[in-house]
Amino acid sequence: MKKIIIFDFNQTIYNPNDQTLIKDASLVLKSLVKLGFDLYLISRGDETRKKLIDKLQIKNYFLRIIISKEKSKQDFQRLIDREVALGSSFIVGDRIKQEILFGNALGLQTVWFKNGKFKNELPTNRKEQPNYIIYRLIEILRIVS
Repeated sequence: MKKIIIFDFNQTIYNPNDQTLIKDASLVLKSLVKLGFDLYLISRGDETRKKLIDKLQIKNYFLRIIISKEKSKQDFQRLIDREVALGSSFIVGDRIKQEILFGNALGLQTVWFKNGKFKNELPTNRKEQPNYIIYRLIEILRIVS
């Protein structure tokens, strides 16, 4: 069985306000690959998003990158096959109403990165309740190891 981590892009890996990677993002991605995780990235956007990911030099950490006009549960579902160990796999994102909701529905462990403009967006039901909450991206290493 394989272990995967699906990352959101904006406010999780990338800070659009100052147009840089989130603190420790490269270190975290490199460490997760060394720990044996297959990494995936999902983002809203268009062709300019692909160019930005190339420019940030993080493309090679991810086995697959999905960029769509509007993220959906189906985008996340496409990354999960029968060989994924759901209990040992994660979705990491800053949105309760998207990444956490979708991750819970798909049976993955959910990590809410309380960061950016959605850090005060609270769960309104059990489906939006994350398994873990982090305030710095590097905290993910403590959760998965």
